[in-house]
Amino acid sequence: MPRVLLAQLKAALQAKVIPQGVKRASTVPFEYIVLARETPRERNGSLGDQKTGNWTALKLFFGDGEFEVFMNLNSVIRKGEFTIKDPDYGDGVLAELAKVL
Repeated sequence: MPRVLLAQLKAALQAKVIPQGVKRASTVPFEYIVLARETPRERNGSLGDQKTGNWTALKLFFGDGEFEVFMNLNSVIRKGEFTIKDPDYGDGVLAELAKVL
């Protein structure tokens, strides 16, 4: 497993531990909803609600909806970022993502 990426995801997802002994998988099922399209980044770092930017905000659901995380994508600057909805979801989201890393 790529330890550096997992350590960075651990911090971003506010997870408590890096999962050990993860059973590898070629895919991880998840569902998502689009929360906003073409939205700008506000001065405080959050995404705005006007249609004047390049960000798309998604909410991802892992583990049959048991774990949730936000994912923001900007195709213009080719950047993606995870933000956690609730720190209690961090370990579960990280464990799911670790299956494919």
